Amino acid sequence: SQEGAFSNNTPSLGSIRKVSLTDIVGIELGQKTVALKRLQSVRESECFSILTTTGTLDLQCVSSSDVGGASAEDVRKACLDYLTSVLSSNNVEVGTMLSSPARTN
Repeated sequence: SQEGAFSNNTPSLGSIRKVSLTDIVGIELGQKTVALKRLQSVRESECFSILTTTGTLDLQCVSSSDVGGASAEDVRKACLDYLTSVLSSNNVEVGTMLSSPARTN
């Protein structure tokens, strides 16, 4: 079993990672990074990546009964709304930070 991987739907903690708000340079929606593209079972609408000056933090949102049965997409929207609110209140320009995945036909 890999550290940080899920087994029997029970999350295990990997190494703790910290991201300073001042290091965030962008947020990408969807599976844009190599790591997220490798995951076949992940939907585009569940993922986002926080781009920093030192690397990328890839996140997959999941539905949860803890938040009233919210869908993974609703959880992602709530996370992004909160993150952009916090960044804005810390005088970080977020208008150009969000990047949606390219649409293909």
